[in-house]
Amino acid sequence: MRARLSQARLSTMTKLQKLGITPWIEPDAGMFLWCRLPEGLDAADVARAALKDNLVLAPGNAFSHAQTATGFMRFNVAQMTDELVFRKLEAALARAARQGAGG
Repeated sequence: MRARLSQARLSTMTKLQKLGITPWIEPDAGMFLWCRLPEGLDAADVARAALKDNLVLAPGNAFSHAQTATGFMRFNVAQMTDELVFRKLEAALARAARQGAGG
């Protein structure tokens, strides 16, 4: 189980970085990645955009009592093995960016 999670974590980090999403901390173990979104994106906007494709994401403020994690998102690496997830995430990032730019 640990080896599979480790592989999933490394693979997920690589694929997220290609989308401009960077790990805040690169953990040595575990199933969650806490990541920073590209500059100017709000995690709640990205999560709402992803729901249009039936992709449920975890925006940072869901885990922040002070509501200061708008630029962060938590990913469960065990749920990130299907390439379709990344295509939907990429589309959600684009929709949220257009929404933030007024379009």
